[in-house]
Amino acid sequence: MLPTLLNQITSRFVLAPLFVLGAAISPLAFESEDSERSLLQRGGLTPVIGHWSQVDDGGPAMLVDGSKWSGKSNADSLGATARRLFGAPAPDFVKNNMGDGSFPIAVHEPTASFANGTLRVRFKLVGGATDQIAGILFGLKPDGSYYYVRYNTRDDNVALWKYVNGAREVIAHGAVHVRLTLGAWHELVVQIDGPKVSGWIAGQDSIRVEHALPAAVTGRVGVWAKRDAVTGFREFGVSAGR
Repeated sequence: MLPTLLNQITSRFVLAPLFVLGAAISPLAFESEDSERSLLQRGGLTPVIGHWSQVDDGGPAMLVDGSKWSGKSNADSLGATARRLFGAPAPDFVKNNMGDGSFPIAVHEPTASFANGTLRVRFKLVGGATDQIAGILFGLKPDGSYYYVRYNTRDDNVALWKYVNGAREVIAHGAVHVRLTLGAWHELVVQIDGPKVSGWIAGQDSIRVEHALPAAVTGRVGVWAKRDAVTGFREFGVSAGR
């Protein structure tokens, strides 16, 4: 069944080598408006917004490429995805993720709701017009709001942000600033215990942020990137429980 589905998908796209830091890989590329996005998943991550590709880069991975994204999403397709994720129509999700302030995200579809535990993902910083960046989102709601913890090379730190009503706002910056190597795989870890949020780079735990939100957060989880970012993600993991 899977080979048949993939053959159907590949028949719709012209596959060309994608060169990422000297390594040639052949992705199945599509933008968020493609109705068959659910068939193109790695590690349970389903692209929702942005231009995503399946790649092989030392193992199965997904690549978000802001340089290839139109910056727009199809409202009907985005609404259908929101309906599948939340089990009901979610017009606010569409409204708040259609504007110029929206960001590329992919959702871990097997996790319907997450409140306490640990999220982790391996990421590779490849490119970006302003900086290189990768993040983990959590608390994604039907209205399109969410929180995310990200590392970027503009600040060289880990920080906690929120996205609500189509705009983002920083909550807390980590105090330690270290430039991570580009073109190498790193791991971002986010731990949530009620309202307490901690995020750090595995193996370099001092690159971290810690903050207590006003209340505990529940919702869907996944990965996040800026509009112009080129970032690889793989091995997204969810460990529930305190």
